[in-house]
Amino acid sequence: MNKIKQIAQVFFIGSIAALLLLEISLRIAGGSFHQKDLDSKAESQAHKEKNIYTILCLGNSYTQGAGAPRGESYPDQLQRLFDEEPSGKKIRVKNGGVGGQNSAELLELLEDSIKKVKPDLIILQTGQPNYGNQYKYMTYLAREYGISAIPKRADFVLNDFLYKSRVYRLAQLLINNIKAKTKLSPQSKRNYVFKAEKEYCEAAAWLREQEYRSVAGKKRYANLDIDPEKAKQLINLFSKRIKLMPKDPEPYARIGQIYFFQKKYAKAMGWFIKGIKANPSLEDIVVNFNYKHFRNLYKDSNDKEIKKAAGKFIREFSKANPEYEENFLFLTNDEIRKWVESDIREIIRIAQENKIKVIVQNYPAAVVADEIFFNMFLPEIAKELNVYFVDNNRIFQELLDIGVKHEELFAPDNHCNAKGYGVMATNVFNKITEEKILELGGKR
Repeated sequence: MNKIKQIAQVFFIGSIAALLLLEISLRIAGGSFHQKDLDSKAESQAHKEKNIYTILCLGNSYTQGAGAPRGESYPDQLQRLFDEEPSGKKIRVKNGGVGGQNSAELLELLEDSIKKVKPDLIILQTGQPNYGNQYKYMTYLAREYGISAIPKRADFVLNDFLYKSRVYRLAQLLINNIKAKTKLSPQSKRNYVFKAEKEYCEAAAWLREQEYRSVAGKKRYANLDIDPEKAKQLINLFSKRIKLMPKDPEPYARIGQIYFFQKKYAKAMGWFIKGIKANPSLEDIVVNFNYKHFRNLYKDSNDKEIKKAAGKFIREFSKANPEYEENFLFLTNDEIRKWVESDIREIIRIAQENKIKVIVQNYPAAVVADEIFFNMFLPEIAKELNVYFVDNNRIFQELLDIGVKHEELFAPDNHCNAKGYGVMATNVFNKITEEKILELGGKR
């Protein structure tokens, strides 16, 4: 027994020594590579400033270009505006939009985006997805109020401590690399092919249109009629999708919506739960909107049995998957506003530390007033932090007020269409030219 204990002690001490040796080696090597990297970046930056001016557009689906044909996003159209009217500099516009990405996810990727793209100017539009995607809300709380504000999430302290270790970061890098290589299986590729089929796209677009029409009418999905035969066809279509790609959360959410439209709320809740169980992650192929629909139904439902079943699911699922517990938070508009504002301030701070100019812009006139109210605090932040501001909301509203039809600017799902993104591109282009932002040494 003593011999086994001695062997275990030797193994433990040896393992610690090996990890320490690896840590020291990685730090020495890291310092050497870091200096070379800095020298290389300095040379690259000096060369870049002479020849090219890079603009990085960051945001969610409104930046990505959802609702318009490929090549008609506002970054694409902004590039064409610069190409048509040369400013004396070679302008390169990069589209960094990610559909469904909330402000916290954008912030998390910001420094990597800066290193890869090396932008001179960042155009930022974020916050709207935070209403449906509340992933990483706890990260904001930890940064803003300290770990004492969320005592149940002691893992933040541990993670911050471990992240200083080169060994831990190497392990994380290897794990992420493996995930990246395995992310798109042949089945996932079939998923994209199937999703691209016209019938599927039309069905999803039709449902999104019903959703936005219901919200525009302040009904929040209620009292919407749906033809039983059409509902049956759609459910069959989305069921085929689930068989093809069972981990894609979208078709579960769509089936749940159909039952919601039919006022079959228990069945709707069941499908939202299935979608969450099928793929709890919000970082996979598409954003998991089952969380959003689940929260809305749970909050608005007066059915005690539904609330009881949903409450039980939340407790059991959160216990088994604590990393996704925050997706069941029922945040108020004020809480979301504070979260978005904090993230935007942090994004601007990081950009300014890297000597990058910033334009913040709000969203075009939208149908859901309570989801765009933070448009109002952006001018104050821009003025306080000395960055530029583009008021898309005001400009689009003025167009609607003078008689331009909603469908001339927006797709059925309320994203902009090609013409709408053209307006956004023009708004940004005008700001850049009027403020002479491309001139080195400008006022901001």
